[in-house]
Amino acid sequence: MAGNRHSGILLVLGLAAALAATVALIVFRAPRAEPQPAPDATLDFRRFASPEFPLNQGLALVVFLSADCSHCMETARYVAGLDTEEHGTRVYFVILGEPAEIDSLLHTLGAQLPYCVATPLDYAEFAGDDPPTLYLLRDGRPEARWPGSIFHVDLLHEAQNRKR
Repeated sequence: MAGNRHSGILLVLGLAAALAATVALIVFRAPRAEPQPAPDATLDFRRFASPEFPLNQGLALVVFLSADCSHCMETARYVAGLDTEEHGTRVYFVILGEPAEIDSLLHTLGAQLPYCVATPLDYAEFAGDDPPTLYLLRDGRPEARWPGSIFHVDLLHEAQNRKR
């Protein structure tokens, strides 16, 4: 009788462990998103380029964000912590905001990040209605686009490794 009781407890514990593992896989896995449509190839990123901000050579991850947007700040923290150099990708931020807001954002991130300031019109054209927005450029041409809500390093790696 005691053996049956122990078997029942072990069964319940085993089922609980399996349920916990399943929940952990669902909750903590890297976010997977539907494939995003190809970015608009007519977008001209040269307006954001400079000698310190070359966008026409190699791979560049360009992050459009607003200095007063909490979602943008989360994405900026995430991107600033990535080791993008491993794949030869430079990261640039294009920021909408007043100088004091931008200084505060950069101070909060605690990193020296290359950035330029966007005009409201440029920001609206590139970031759209769902900031932040990230683009992967290959030799100055947009190759991938993600809203910040779905961006993950795995999506970046997939796009970086895609053959043209």
